[in-house]
Amino acid sequence: MLLLLSPAKSLDEQSVVPPALAALQSMPQFGSDAARLVARLAPRTPDEIGALMHLSPALARLNAERFGAWKRRHTAANSRPAAWMFDGD
Repeated sequence: MLLLLSPAKSLDEQSVVPPALAALQSMPQFGSDAARLVARLAPRTPDEIGALMHLSPALARLNAERFGAWKRRHTAANSRPAAWMFDGD
């Protein structure tokens, strides 16, 4: 079976991940690449991020917040399976 997730404008960060699924979480494959990317984006202003990524002001602010809060260390408290983050829009 193939499953494709499209980028979502909103994310579900509140629903409970079933314990059986949480136990199967894998480690991010591109963690080092993500760390380098976030290190370059986190210091930028929302306006700079919006211009770079062609985002609305609201999404630029949201992404600036996400880059500022990003942590390299993968824990149950700061990570969720992608399928459980998808909110459908």
